[in-house]
Amino acid sequence: MQHFRFNNFFSGLSRQVLVWFMLIALVPIGVVSWVSFDRAQKALFEVTERYLVDVAVMQAQHIRSNFERLIVDLNNEAEQESNSHFLELLVEDFRGSGQDVHAYTRSFRWAILADEHTADLRTFWNAYGYHDILMVDLEGNVLFSFSQENDIGENLLTGSLANTRLAQAAEQALESGQTKFSDLERYAASGNQVAGFILSPLLDSIGEKIGLIVFQLSGDQLRQLEGNAPRFGNTGRRYLIGEDLKLRTSGALDEGRYSVLENKVRTENSQKWLKQHHNSKEVVHQIQQQAQLYQGPHGVPVVGVHTTLDFADVHWGLIVEIDAAEALAASNELGELIIMLIAMTAVLVLLIALPVTRSIVSPVVEISRALSLVGQGDLQQLQTRAKHELGLLVHGFNEMILNLQVSEQKSSNQYWKQEGANQLMDKMQGDQALTDLARNTITFLCHYLDAKIGAFYVVQGGHIKLSGSYAFRARKGFHNDFIMGEGMVGQAALEKQTLLFTDVPQDYFAAGSGLGEIVPDTIMVMPLLWNHKVVALLELGTMLQLNILQEQFLESMAPAIAVAVETSLSRDRTQELLLKTQEQSEKLQVREEKLRESNVSLESQAQDLRHSEERLRSSQVELEEKNEKMQVQQEELRVANEDLERKAGDLKQSRDQVGTKNRELEYAQQKLEERAMELSASSQYKSEFLANMSHELRTPLNSLLILSRLLADNKGGNLEAQQVEYAQTIYDSGSDLLNLINDILDLSKIESGKMELHIETIQLKDFVAGVQRKFLPVAENKQIHFEVDTEGAPQFWRSDMQKLEQVIKNLLSNALKFTTEGRVQLRISSVPAGQSLNASGLVPEQAIAFSVIDSGIGISAEKLGLIFDAFQQADGSTSRKYGGTGLGLSISRELTLILGGEIQIESQEGEGSCFTLYLPRELEQKESMKEEALKKELMQEERQSVDSAASRGGVEKLGRADVGIEAGVSPITSATFELDDDRSKLSPGDRSVLIIEDDSRFAAILADIARERGFKVLIAGDGESGLYLADYYQPSGIVLDIGLPGMDGWQVMDRLKDESNTRHIPVHFMSGNEQPEDALKHGAVGFLTKPVSIEQIESALGRIEHIIDRPVKRLLLVEDNLTQLQSIRELIGDDDVETSSAQSGEEALALLKADAFDCIVLDLGLPDIDGFELLETIRKQGNLEYIPVVIYTGRDLDAKERAILDRYAQSVIVKDVRSPERLLDDTTLFLHRVESKLSEEHQRTIRMLHDRESLFEGRKVLVVDDDMRNVFALSAALQEKQMEVLVANDGYEALDQLEQHPDTAIVLMDIMMPVMDGYEAMQKIREQTQFTALPIVALTAKAMKGDRKACIEAGANDYLAKPIETEKMLSMMRVWLYR
Repeated sequence: MQHFRFNNFFSGLSRQVLVWFMLIALVPIGVVSWVSFDRAQKALFEVTERYLVDVAVMQAQHIRSNFERLIVDLNNEAEQESNSHFLELLVEDFRGSGQDVHAYTRSFRWAILADEHTADLRTFWNAYGYHDILMVDLEGNVLFSFSQENDIGENLLTGSLANTRLAQAAEQALESGQTKFSDLERYAASGNQVAGFILSPLLDSIGEKIGLIVFQLSGDQLRQLEGNAPRFGNTGRRYLIGEDLKLRTSGALDEGRYSVLENKVRTENSQKWLKQHHNSKEVVHQIQQQAQLYQGPHGVPVVGVHTTLDFADVHWGLIVEIDAAEALAASNELGELIIMLIAMTAVLVLLIALPVTRSIVSPVVEISRALSLVGQGDLQQLQTRAKHELGLLVHGFNEMILNLQVSEQKSSNQYWKQEGANQLMDKMQGDQALTDLARNTITFLCHYLDAKIGAFYVVQGGHIKLSGSYAFRARKGFHNDFIMGEGMVGQAALEKQTLLFTDVPQDYFAAGSGLGEIVPDTIMVMPLLWNHKVVALLELGTMLQLNILQEQFLESMAPAIAVAVETSLSRDRTQELLLKTQEQSEKLQVREEKLRESNVSLESQAQDLRHSEERLRSSQVELEEKNEKMQVQQEELRVANEDLERKAGDLKQSRDQVGTKNRELEYAQQKLEERAMELSASSQYKSEFLANMSHELRTPLNSLLILSRLLADNKGGNLEAQQVEYAQTIYDSGSDLLNLINDILDLSKIESGKMELHIETIQLKDFVAGVQRKFLPVAENKQIHFEVDTEGAPQFWRSDMQKLEQVIKNLLSNALKFTTEGRVQLRISSVPAGQSLNASGLVPEQAIAFSVIDSGIGISAEKLGLIFDAFQQADGSTSRKYGGTGLGLSISRELTLILGGEIQIESQEGEGSCFTLYLPRELEQKESMKEEALKKELMQEERQSVDSAASRGGVEKLGRADVGIEAGVSPITSATFELDDDRSKLSPGDRSVLIIEDDSRFAAILADIARERGFKVLIAGDGESGLYLADYYQPSGIVLDIGLPGMDGWQVMDRLKDESNTRHIPVHFMSGNEQPEDALKHGAVGFLTKPVSIEQIESALGRIEHIIDRPVKRLLLVEDNLTQLQSIRELIGDDDVETSSAQSGEEALALLKADAFDCIVLDLGLPDIDGFELLETIRKQGNLEYIPVVIYTGRDLDAKERAILDRYAQSVIVKDVRSPERLLDDTTLFLHRVESKLSEEHQRTIRMLHDRESLFEGRKVLVVDDDMRNVFALSAALQEKQMEVLVANDGYEALDQLEQHPDTAIVLMDIMMPVMDGYEAMQKIREQTQFTALPIVALTAKAMKGDRKACIEAGANDYLAKPIETEKMLSMMRVWLYR
């Protein structure tokens, strides 16, 4: 029966109504529940996301703050002079011990040294809890350690620890000079414990790196890096990973599965961080703003964010994550409740009719509305009353809302603190004065914490001073200066604790306004500590006591405020020191300006004296001209009277004969002049050919002599006696060939007019000693009696010592060669009165005689006229007994003529000969020789270049083009370079020498000798390759040949000394041409003429070693003016130059004998010895032959004086406005100072001096030319150089332009112009006193022989032939503008 009723109940209309009711009731409830669940889950995810970002921000800031504190500790210790001094002592003691580093660090001497110098460092180590502190030298040796673990005595770069992260960080710190962090690693020396190291360079007193100081972080410090921040949630965690994805913190993950530096954390979030970090060119410090839902390290879903932390170029990733189950627990519970609700609703619909359904729908609608509000951020609880399961649903929903409100409040509090910190940091950033910093800080804190009154105190010198306030008004009896323990402020500073006072009395300080006053209820005084020291205090007055959040904010910001105060105090101290330095600099500038004004005044007085002298000289010349005219007139009158007495017929006949003879003579003279020019040119070409042949022969001969000498010495003992004899024979033959080449070269120099005189005072005893030293052994070897007779000889005379010795050497060598027995005598005596000296025109009383007398074979009478001819001998047959070339006497005769003397000979065949050399006692440069030199120069002016470097290299280039390279020479070019050098073996700090030589065999010899002296060797076969190697490898020294293919040695030297990074490298010349003076003026340290001996090569390399082994150069200043002396010392002085001074010549000579100097700065006006005499004395001393001398004088020098100085000194500087800069530049060059190590001011001065374009900028140039096309072209080129161009069409306009523009810097003067030509214009300009020194460059299109001389005589300083090459013109202008 019951079964029947049940079936009836589910049939018919009731079943349909129930089904429709269930559909209508359940479908909306299901949809609403799902939408609400989805929105709730998204809202929870966003809240979780914001919270994770806040946690990541706080954690990252905390970690960075802790690491920066460690860096500050390290840098403070690195800047301690005691630590740098200790490491210097360790390095010096270790090098002097002779032990290896392992034995040294365990020696007693090491322990004594460590105990004496590490007291302060040990106190720091004990106080701050570092695991260990290490000291490392530049080679990577660990010379000190507190913990005494296995790393002391090891080498980080080459030893067992070379593959550690500590070693890599040490190498980077030594190279970059910056603080480095090694990252964490399992450190073997500490028992494979996790260790991290921070490293900082240690500098000596001059700022040079001497090593490293290393802090090894302890386990506690590594844990403090992450901090002890509270956990969030039950599953929330933070952990750090490195770029290898391995864990950097302990305890954050399960120790069994993940441990530090062992397992990689491979999650979607960590992979994303690594990819983002590698793809970014810079470190990304922003926190990831969008959380990710991914599979966590433990295999469960998590929600997480990441960021990057940068610790001294080491990058870590910070991961913050929480299990998704906990983060979304409320939404999951809601989902479960919704499912239960739907199930219960279905059951209730089956049991209850419409009223029950209505009672269910209403609460569900309320829940749906509340969930919508949650999705919008409105977290309100439901007020709906429901029973049974709906009541549980409402209660669960309200609990979820309560949890979300608590989480939101925490995030809000954290955001409030972070926002306050950011705003306060903004207020404190920048270079603020202490009072501004105090005012801005207290003002912000009062606003942010709702304090009514506030004060900011700063501790200075043991006193606590009020530096800033807010709403504070001082009253009678108020103190703004406290000491420790005085008052509330002093007590808080003394205890280093925050003091809080409540129930403040009514008569306490009040915050006043126009309407009244408010007395704060609570007063808080907080000390601000930096390095455990109170640097400032905050005093805040509030109406209500600060809550916990506000107190936490103040405590978190206290260290930052303390750091800002300490930074401001340090900046104030630095500013005070800077102001004192500026005041001293201004005083020095005023003093320098006074000195400059004094120099200008002295120069003006000297100029007036010169003008007066010039007017007197002009008057004297006019009187002499008048006297000469009167004498000429008298002579003309006498001749006229004599002619009148003659017969008219005889007069006509005589005139006809004279006319005919004059025409014949003129024709003959013209032919003779043409023939003389042809002979002169032929002789010149021959001389050039001989000079070039000599150079090409010297190159292979150089290698021949050195190699044969090495074989003859037989140092290895592996040659037989006969082989040694063969090698000695080769060496002797090569030496004979060298003597022949030298004779040929001397002859070519004489014939080409290139022989120069070096006149000096010759002492008799020195001359005789030199002769005896050379020829006594030769005479004794031949068993011939040799003597020197000086009876009646003067004790000194003035001549060219080298050329006199060469003549005497030739005469004595011939006498010894042609004398087999008997005697050879050199007699030096005065010349008796009446002696015939017609050939030279010498006066006997003013002459000296050198007689070489022998008892040899003599010379027949018919041969006496031939022996002085070149290549002629008394016996020239093929069966002759005595060898020789026949050049010795020819060269001797030519040298005698140059020395102003003559040679006479008396000889009888079979009885001997007597050669007598007559020379003047006082030799002076002959005017005729100067004219002859000028003629030869004019003959070659078409082949000479304006560029001095090119003119020096001209002979060598001509020789290579005309003669070609001999078969015996194998030059190295860039294409055929095959010699093996050491460029692949070079390491920083190695001593190296660059050999620039085109003779491969000689280059190999030089390389072997250099390696024996401990040099690494670089070899270049041409100038271009040499410049590249010098710039790239920065060698310690350079050996340079002049005769190179392409770019010659002079050009290479110019380029080396023009570049700031190669200018300091010492360069030693070796060449087949003799030009030592030019080499030394270019800054070379020495010059050797090929062929050279092994001893000479050793000496050259030794000189380079001497320079590079002396980091501090010695400079001698010879100046009698104390003010000038001090200004020069201040100009040049620096840490790398030690200056000594002398105020007289005798004092300078005493210093030079006592000490070794690298350069001399000499003033010519000395009180006891003339500067020229002192310079000549210095050059006579052999040990001072190559020391550079810079003449720094204010006197005007004539041509003769300049010629003397050019021979003896490397540089001549006449004091003017720019002379100090030139002095600094020249001394920097000759002292081989590294320009980059000079002070910034000195570097800037030298750069400006060498700036080729700055010479033109703003300078006025006058272009005088009647051809507007030339004017336009020249103006365009000069205006590109920022010059102001003035134009004149003829000489008159040029004079007008100069009158209007007296500050014109240079004139370009055309010669062929209408109205007034260039010659007349230049003469008119020179007549004006103000333009006597104005540079004038003559321009002409004629380009005929003699134009140059005519232009110079008319007043031009230099000459250019049209068409004008722009670069050549600019180069010439630079020369004259620079002067």
